Amino acid sequence: MRRLLPILALLLAACAQAPEPSTPPEEPAPPEEPAPPEQPSGIQGSLTIHLRDWHLVQQEFVQSAYVLLGDGSRFRQAVDGNGDAHFQDAAIVGPQDVSVVVTARSNTPSVGVGTFLAIHQPEVWLPLIELPEVSQPPPPPPPNLAMVSGKVTEMTGDGQHSVYVFVVGEGFSGGGPVSADGSFRFYVQGAEPGQVDLVAREEKFVEEYSLLGEVLVRAGRIRNISVGRDQALDGLEIALDHAADQSLGVTVKGAEHYGTPVTVSLTFHEGKLAFFSSYAIGTSPLSLPTLSMTAPFDTTRRLLLATQGRSDLLPAGYARSLTSIENGPAAAISLLSPMIPSTPALGTCGAPPTTARSGLALRWDIDAAANMGKIDFQLQDSDDSKPSLGWQVMTPSSRSSFTPFPLPSEVSPISTFPPGRYSLKLHSSFRSDLDGYASLFAQRVSGKAFLAEERKTELEGCVELQ
Repeated sequence: MRRLLPILALLLAACAQAPEPSTPPEEPAPPEEPAPPEQPSGIQGSLTIHLRDWHLVQQEFVQSAYVLLGDGSRFRQAVDGNGDAHFQDAAIVGPQDVSVVVTARSNTPSVGVGTFLAIHQPEVWLPLIELPEVSQPPPPPPPNLAMVSGKVTEMTGDGQHSVYVFVVGEGFSGGGPVSADGSFRFYVQGAEPGQVDLVAREEKFVEEYSLLGEVLVRAGRIRNISVGRDQALDGLEIALDHAADQSLGVTVKGAEHYGTPVTVSLTFHEGKLAFFSSYAIGTSPLSLPTLSMTAPFDTTRRLLLATQGRSDLLPAGYARSLTSIENGPAAAISLLSPMIPSTPALGTCGAPPTTARSGLALRWDIDAAANMGKIDFQLQDSDDSKPSLGWQVMTPSSRSSFTPFPLPSEVSPISTFPPGRYSLKLHSSFRSDLDGYASLFAQRVSGKAFLAEERKTELEGCVELQ
């Protein structure tokens, strides 16, 4: 190493001091070489599988875990201690159906299978475990910074209405109810002095929307209030000068699939702070109360949420869609068409139809706009003395069928579904911030962006296998 350093230094110095070469005489351009052949994409003889969150699995409860390509008759492999499996063979080319088979350590055989259809990346991270969405506890409130007090004017005077004032500003919080005479008083909370806005809202209770929330009547806002530490600001006045007396016409596309009234919510917000909401229930098109989106609410944005049906309401189930809309007089929101099975026939869990276990195939219809679909087939009998097999399938919208195959004896103590009552759940979803189905198997999958459009469907029922 000591000999190399001086030599490198001399070479660098020589390069820095070398005179520029003279321009050579022009020569005829050589003939263009043909473009190099395009490199193959997708799976070309090699596939690496990582089981995401494998480190969270309590290994003492796992007897075995295998990865299978296709039906596993040719390519199958036990995962290593890191939850990984690697396949190398010239015959492994193009999209693959990949199954993960996990056998629990128990007195009676209990097996779970997850199949991921049409995997075409040569290295993927499969979501073995679906962790529940746990909202983080809110951070402790910042310290009291300043006391604000004043009066809200232009209230309707209806004693059944509620009036509330709250703080708007990055890093600030606080708010409080307004008395019948319009007076308010509360602390603005924040770590450092700065500027805040105060927003007042008047809302009313409507029985039809009692499960959704109170409905906006009027609102007002004052901007750019400077607040300092241990300061008392008196005499502030907020006029409720923006009435919810205008209408937003909403068209819900795809509502005809579900055959039930659609519920639409309009939420006014800035950032992740919701200001107030209005609602409508009925048949598309619907009309929702809204404000004039003029100053001081010209920076406020609107989120539109549409829901319809119930997941256990056959034959279509439940649909939900959330999207951000512009500040205009009309808006449209789209629901995915339902993901429904064509086989086996789906019924209620109280009176499920009967299907033969032999030749069982799963076929479904799914909206082409969906990023992904999921089918969950689980034994409902809770008797731990009987063997159980559950199978979950994740699919792109380009696929519409899957046939559960007999599991090799090497990887599972159960070959096929035992007889019994099974729940069948179908779920499809779309997120505008996802780059298609393949992005679900990247090393890291981020949570939904706040204002990304999101659509999903859910359907559940039962079938009796004999």
